[in-house]
Amino acid sequence: MEDKSYHQAKKYNDFIDILKLLGSKPTGFTTDTISSQLNITKTTCLSILNTMQRVGFAELQDGKYYIGTEVSKLWACRTAILKSRKSSIEEQLTSMNAN
Repeated sequence: MEDKSYHQAKKYNDFIDILKLLGSKPTGFTTDTISSQLNITKTTCLSILNTMQRVGFAELQDGKYYIGTEVSKLWACRTAILKSRKSSIEEQLTSMNAN
């Protein structure tokens, strides 16, 4: 009997790999290209891409998949976090220099 948790983890890894691939080229990818480059079955690829579309991580246009708008929201949040950290670090350095 095959380990179900292994297959679940593999699917998560495939999801991340597809996300990274979509983010690597603004001209998009076909399903065939994605499945070929990542060495996953077309069925698995389509299943993951459908999930990614549903949650906004991928968009399909003219037969090609692109990075979705939800990713830009994550990037905006990450940018805000980094700016907040930078401000906090600058305040700490200013405080240290004042002493």
